[in-house]
Amino acid sequence: MKYPESKNPKLVYFLLLKHYHTSDYGILSRNFYWLHLFGGDYKLLEPYGMKKITLEITSKGSPIIPDNSTARFLPVHYSDNCFLLVSSKVIPIKITFKGPPGVML
Repeated sequence: MKYPESKNPKLVYFLLLKHYHTSDYGILSRNFYWLHLFGGDYKLLEPYGMKKITLEITSKGSPIIPDNSTARFLPVHYSDNCFLLVSSKVIPIKITFKGPPGVML
C-alpha cells in the first residue's frame, strides 16, 4: 500500500484509519497509530504526557452522590477499554455499574 506524501512532514505524526460497513456506514473498526519519520523517535510527545483533558459526563438519571462520598462502584463495565482522541473529536464511552446500597443513582 502506498501512503500519500506530506508536503511538510512532521517528525512525529498520527494516522487514524476507520473501516466502515458498506450498508449503513457504521464504523467496524478504528485504528490509531503513532508514527515517526525514518530514524526518528517519539521524544517530541513527552510534553503532552502532563496535559489535562476536559470530560463531559452525562447521565440518563439524576445521580445523587454526596461530594464527600467514598462509595465504591464495582464492577464497572466500559464499552471501550482503550481509546485515543485526536484534536476536536468526540468518542462516546458507555459506563455501566450498580451503585452500593444507600447511594441513589
